[in-house]
Amino acid sequence: MIGWYVHHHGMGHLSRARAVRPHLQDVTLFGSVDAPDVVPLPLDVDPRGPAGPQPAANLHHAPVGVAGLTRRMATLAAWIDRAAPDLFVVDVSVEVATFVRLMGVPTVVVRQHGRRDDPPHLMAYDHASLLLAPWSPQLEDPWVPGWVRSRTAHVGGFSRFDGRLADRTASRRRLGIDGSTRPVVLVTAGGEGAAGWDPDAAAAATPGWQWVVVGGVPSTTPRLRHLGWLDDPWDWLCAADVVITHAGHNSTMEAAAAGTPMVVIPQPRPFDEQVHKAAALDRCGAALVRTRWPSPHEWGGLLAQARTFRPRTTLVDGHGSQRAAVALQGAALGLTPQPCRVPA
Repeated sequence: MIGWYVHHHGMGHLSRARAVRPHLQDVTLFGSVDAPDVVPLPLDVDPRGPAGPQPAANLHHAPVGVAGLTRRMATLAAWIDRAAPDLFVVDVSVEVATFVRLMGVPTVVVRQHGRRDDPPHLMAYDHASLLLAPWSPQLEDPWVPGWVRSRTAHVGGFSRFDGRLADRTASRRRLGIDGSTRPVVLVTAGGEGAAGWDPDAAAAATPGWQWVVVGGVPSTTPRLRHLGWLDDPWDWLCAADVVITHAGHNSTMEAAAAGTPMVVIPQPRPFDEQVHKAAALDRCGAALVRTRWPSPHEWGGLLAQARTFRPRTTLVDGHGSQRAAVALQGAALGLTPQPCRVPA
């Protein structure tokens, strides 16, 4: 019996849990996301305004006097008391990880990139039975202490597309893209859009390319084909010649699963998560990285370079979610973590 907390910021946390869950026997998901397969938790914010004082230096978000925070912890406590889980996975919340551990349940904390050496993060890492990194060891941040690395199961990248075979020819046929079509650049924005991105100007500067936008990137001209939100963008990821994406973990792993060359442009996130992620991708030669949205005149050369780009490392091999499940099963049984064999 495994409990699994998914943070409501974006959809990446839920996507990770859904990718691993089929390889496990009995998993109950919790979170403040609107999803039928998730036990709902009240939000831990005050609807009347900003959060109250947080005097605890070892916590990230624990506002005083917020009923939603009390109810969400009570919901978790009641389930733990009733279900007696063998393990609880936390992706991600220092407060939930600490609370569950104090109830006597072993925890697994899912790690993220970014400078996370503050006391709350290190406390959650120290209390966890296992740390789970959904990436390969070569993507590790250089600042990470040795004791954190040694307690981490690096299972390799995975996404909701684990197990799918990328077939560019079949995807292009389904989408009506033939040999006479201009090369396709796919822009994926993620759940929060992409502040400062200007695909309209980029498309105007590269008339030899067909620009297709998925997600929340604004566009105002017919030069772009805007698909909006897609439940399943797999065919577009496979069919594109180049993918432009931010440095969110799921976005980069989905593009990697399709085998399409990536241009990665980090967006501002807490703890500089995407800045660190992009730097890791750049170091191991997994993507072309730019620290900002390029100027219009830069796009022609960048797309030409990206179209022939071949990564030096494999981010996704289709089995990362299975390795994650094996690591969690071992943690639930109290076994000593074993190194995972991941693609190089």
